[in-house]
Amino acid sequence: MTLSLRRLLLIGLILAGHTQVNAENSAAIYQWTDEKGRIHFGDRPASHGGAVKQLPLPPVPGPSLELNERRAAEKKLLQLMTLERAQKEAAREQERIERLEHQRRCTTLGETLSQLETGRVVYYRENAFGEREFISDEERGRQADQVRDKWQRECG
Repeated sequence: MTLSLRRLLLIGLILAGHTQVNAENSAAIYQWTDEKGRIHFGDRPASHGGAVKQLPLPPVPGPSLELNERRAAEKKLLQLMTLERAQKEAAREQERIERLEHQRRCTTLGETLSQLETGRVVYYRENAFGEREFISDEERGRQADQVRDKWQRECG
């Protein structure tokens, strides 16, 4: 936690405590009549003495039904927005993975095509007995054509 955030929290706690203390100290309404017969109201009794009457505090209204409904709607909207954001992030991640996989396939196809066209690598396959059968130049050319077609369809 940064120093400025700590200071803000400390100031907030002090103000909350101060407000609570003031609320407790001013938890009454006083009524008095002065020597001219005028009625006064205050949060402290009159300093000159005289007859002081403590009045009950008015009831503090609770949160209204509209406010509760609005808060519930806001909470639901926030949940929906959070879910939508998570879905969009998952879709972006999936697109990124697919794009990387596509790039990898294209790179592999390009390397295979290059090797088939140049003949740098000797290609063979294994027969039913596990023996190597080397591929002829014609067959290698056909394979190169197939790989070239696939590369052009997917990557070109």
